[in-house]
Amino acid sequence: MEQAVNKKEGESLPTIYLISGLGADARVFGELDLPGYEWKHLDWIEPVPGESLASYAHRLSEPIRDVNPVIIGVSFGGMVAAEMAVQRNWSRVLLIATVRCRSELPWYYRLAGFIRLHRLLPVKWMLRPGKMKDWFFGVRTQPHRKMLAAILRDTNPVFFKWAIGALLERPDDRAVTFPHLHGDADRILPTRYVHADCIIPGAGHFLPVTHSATLSEWIRQQLPML
Repeated sequence: MEQAVNKKEGESLPTIYLISGLGADARVFGELDLPGYEWKHLDWIEPVPGESLASYAHRLSEPIRDVNPVIIGVSFGGMVAAEMAVQRNWSRVLLIATVRCRSELPWYYRLAGFIRLHRLLPVKWMLRPGKMKDWFFGVRTQPHRKMLAAILRDTNPVFFKWAIGALLERPDDRAVTFPHLHGDADRILPTRYVHADCIIPGAGHFLPVTHSATLSEWIRQQLPML
């Protein structure tokens, strides 16, 4: 996805690179309101079998030529964005509905990774739309349910299974201090396990869609300070 706002002829706008969550795509950023910036969504690339999250993040970052770009990562995309920033010494990163390091993952996720339980999970079931998925993601309106269902149906199951493994089996990583926004009703990454700088009351894991206006305002406040 690419979008430019308030761009005059011949004018070059600063670029924001967006990384969506696991299985998601540019659709989750469709309601963002960030005038004066060009948006570029980094589409997921095919993982190499057995590839680490660090290696994948390095390959995904290769097309970015900016010296110190603005990166906004959501959920799994936030973890990838943080990994990119550590590798390439970037500092202008915003994290949404994610964790800053592996130790902020719920203990039951880390336990599942330790005993390799996630390898037994039925991926097709996990990507099947339904009321339970709506509840987990915090979607309540019919348009949001339809968007989530479409995103789940379009998710590549091979990529999804690789990403779960790469996340849960990764070694302990370094904590980062990038600004982090989270929803207090997030059921996938519960707030009690993370140390976010800003909490949106009533927002779940799908907050870039369900609370796009609040998210846009927070991003606009953060950008001048990056």
